[in-house]
Amino acid sequence: MAVGKTTYKDHPTTWYFSIYVQTDTGKKKKIKKEGFLSQRAAFEAENEYLEKLIGVVKKKRRGMLYEVIEEWLIYYKATVKVTTYSQVSKYIDRYIKKFLPNIRIVTITKDQIRSWLKELNNLQLTRSTIVRTVQILEEVFKYAQSEYGMADNPCSYLPVPKGFQMPKKKMSFYTLEQFKKFRSVIQDEEWILFFNMMFYTGMRIGEAQALMVSDYDEERRELVIHRTLTNKLNQGKYVVLDTPKTSKSNRRILIPEWLHHDIKSFLKKVNMRNDHFLLGWEDPFSATNIYRRNRTFAEAANLHHIRIHDFRHSHASLLINQGADALLVSQRLGHKNVAETLNTYAHLWPNKQKDLINLL
Repeated sequence: MAVGKTTYKDHPTTWYFSIYVQTDTGKKKKIKKEGFLSQRAAFEAENEYLEKLIGVVKKKRRGMLYEVIEEWLIYYKATVKVTTYSQVSKYIDRYIKKFLPNIRIVTITKDQIRSWLKELNNLQLTRSTIVRTVQILEEVFKYAQSEYGMADNPCSYLPVPKGFQMPKKKMSFYTLEQFKKFRSVIQDEEWILFFNMMFYTGMRIGEAQALMVSDYDEERRELVIHRTLTNKLNQGKYVVLDTPKTSKSNRRILIPEWLHHDIKSFLKKVNMRNDHFLLGWEDPFSATNIYRRNRTFAEAANLHHIRIHDFRHSHASLLINQGADALLVSQRLGHKNVAETLNTYAHLWPNKQKDLINLL
């Protein structure tokens, strides 16, 4: 399933959706509907088409595992974010369909599931990946119990393998002095602005990419985070989602006076509308370009390379070293709760506790 846009010279951009359906002969057939005026309209039309398809599927269903999975996915898609649906679909393709045979779902036994779990464990997957895959299959079996009269859920009460224990990655970040050295080698004003925003706001990369000119509140000196961008959907093409990662990710980030001045000055120099991307104009900065520039600038500054997400860690480190408490850091980063902040950055607070004890 995919949603994309079509651009013609001297005509407005329109959107389409395309899906593949299986014919009675077992062959795949492509269905494409065009002419939608917005990306959201294309997604909604795709969902409506899939819902109509449910009735056809039910009439022809034989209760084969892969058919039941596809049927369950139609219902599941309407209950979760597009990114979650995409992730679950990948888990199904990689770890369920690849290792379980397409047999009648009501005939699947616990022994078959135990064998399947052993195969997953042999892949050296992490425990969290195995647990998530089992949860997905368990939900499919619950659906089969409701719709196909499946007696028992073969995933119930089965011990999950420990999985491969991934070594914990050491957190990497730039200090303020290191970031200033990194920034000093950048010549392009737009890229200086991008990395300043990443270091001094702690935004996620998708949040920064999705920023529109209208998201810059000049009067309140704030950047409004209420959407995100991803390249993990729609065959690698970017998709702007109307909601960020979590509900707490919806936030307003107050920026320093000098950064406020830089954004204001940059926008005065360029002819950009409110519906243009703040960084990138009609199309956002691509993730590939961002990663490449990051590595190039680090090498030019003779600094160790850090991931784009590590600029977020750098911002958190900067806040903590300035004496910010966990609640403030959590709110600024858009974490779902303070516990997430403490679990991620607890090791950065001990020195601040020593400073506090010295005041007693």
